[in-house]
Amino acid sequence: MNKHILFSGILTAATVLGAQSATPTFVELSNLKDIISNGYCHGNAILVDVNNDGNFEIVGKGRDLNNSWQTDIFCVSGDGYSFTKNNMLSDPDGCSWERVVVPIDYNCDGNVDLILASSWNAKLLINNGDGTFDVNKGLVDGFALDGEISIDGDDSEKWYSGLMAVADFNGDGYPDILTFCGDPRNDQGTPTIFINEKGSGKFTKNETTGLKAHRGGTLAVGDFNRDGLMDIAVSGWNDDFGNDCIKVYKNNGDLTFTEVASDSFAKSKAGVEKGAIKFLDINNDGYLDLLVTGESCVNDWAKSAFLFKNVNGTDFVKMEAGLQGICKSGIDWCDLNGDGFVDFVYSGESDKAITIIAYNNGDGTFTLDSTSIGGHRGGSTVELGDFNNNLVPDMLVMGYNDNGPHFQIYNSMQSRGVNTAPSAPVALSAKSEGDATVFTWEAGSDKETPAEALRYNFYAKLTDGQIITLVPVDAVSGKLKQANVDASLTGTSYCLNVPLDKISEWGVQSIDGGKATSQFAMASTAGVEDMEQANASFVIDGSILTVSADMEVEIFSVSGVSVMKSGLKSGESVSLDMKSGIYVVKTSSSVTKIVVK
Repeated sequence: MNKHILFSGILTAATVLGAQSATPTFVELSNLKDIISNGYCHGNAILVDVNNDGNFEIVGKGRDLNNSWQTDIFCVSGDGYSFTKNNMLSDPDGCSWERVVVPIDYNCDGNVDLILASSWNAKLLINNGDGTFDVNKGLVDGFALDGEISIDGDDSEKWYSGLMAVADFNGDGYPDILTFCGDPRNDQGTPTIFINEKGSGKFTKNETTGLKAHRGGTLAVGDFNRDGLMDIAVSGWNDDFGNDCIKVYKNNGDLTFTEVASDSFAKSKAGVEKGAIKFLDINNDGYLDLLVTGESCVNDWAKSAFLFKNVNGTDFVKMEAGLQGICKSGIDWCDLNGDGFVDFVYSGESDKAITIIAYNNGDGTFTLDSTSIGGHRGGSTVELGDFNNNLVPDMLVMGYNDNGPHFQIYNSMQSRGVNTAPSAPVALSAKSEGDATVFTWEAGSDKETPAEALRYNFYAKLTDGQIITLVPVDAVSGKLKQANVDASLTGTSYCLNVPLDKISEWGVQSIDGGKATSQFAMASTAGVEDMEQANASFVIDGSILTVSADMEVEIFSVSGVSVMKSGLKSGESVSLDMKSGIYVVKTSSSVTKIVVK
């Protein structure tokens, strides 16, 4: 295995930055080319922790122009400062020429698996937990996405972004798959949800969602109206509309979707195809706005970039943002300069290959930087995330580059203080509603990102040991296992279609505009409805609790939040250093209500 250490290059760059402004400088890690080729295009690269060491790996699929268009699935491990090539990923069937790689923890075991998608039948690479993968390991019926789109021939170099998204659309805690179905060479392309059958590896095609065909289009997911349900945005040519168009579909909670803001999008004349689409919160109001790029038939095939403001989760209004138009593009968002406003990077074709950093000025305008990053086209992709754990976002860009490397890795540095991690949510509460449970909490806080603009990741452990998260995460450390957080929540409530008595513990973490996370605020549902049980195996004298046998003692607030946990020996005591109120003391043999005065 090859290994490369980057300390010297980083120290040199940091020295130069001392007198510069808060605008970050992106330093290309060009000396990694002996570990990972910079010739990759026709694919994508993602940041994902596949070996559970707390650091993002750089995982991707591409065709290497430095090696006779060889198709590779690659993985580079490291801590952001030293990198090692991982040879444990390979093309499972030799047919990944135009595929893309998408992360998914399909069975909720805490290990991030990978889908090779959008060409020659998708393949599921199952993570063994140590960064090694097997194809369809242990799946009785294998893995298939019936009728999925296949990029090939004339479709290559049109788009490698926005072809597949992973999110829980039916609220059962398991990630589902959204992708296009149909043959793009026959003017087809219907956004289709494949429902995860409880982590079995089987995904059932749902054809009753109400989503319309958008050929040449791309898709995105996000909770645009803050109701805790994952909604969908799609761009492309729609036959019912008779032109390129943009559609946003509200999740009704029953696997059907309702189109919203149709008049606003139609009047804006902003339809596109062969581009990219992304939900992101531009103005920090907590409602996800919409960025769309591509070629626009309705505008005489102009290369375009349109931004729409979300109006309180009910409508979208076109903004005059002055963005340069591109097509065959990729998009990602992040607060790049630590000013509390979400910026974005988009890359693709204008009159040349180009990558644009759009710094958000906070007033609906943007400062565009089109010179700092290499230009990429031919189906460019962008991924933003912190791969060296220094709370400063880094960047991956892939796509054909007319003047240089086709795959570039950038380390970001800035002269001012780095982004700070947010605080966890508070006042957690769980309420039973039939066979479902509704969780609520109050917003966390952050130095840079306003509370209204924070996102949230949800975690639950069921009584059978099953783990549920919306975005793969280490629940103990709070460290995300993937950089993409589009499936996170924008509001402060979530409905899980699991009965309350089947949930052992749950928690919520905050995610700020820089994609930094808090620890999880944790709660337990165990025993809360049985607070009056007697025969306690402890006594309380004043503020001192003493146990009568060896045991684990955990104390909860009445809302279910754990405030103290300790393992005690028989006769051992612990001080109840808590605010006045009612609490629940849970031991191995009793659940008892106490009052702290």
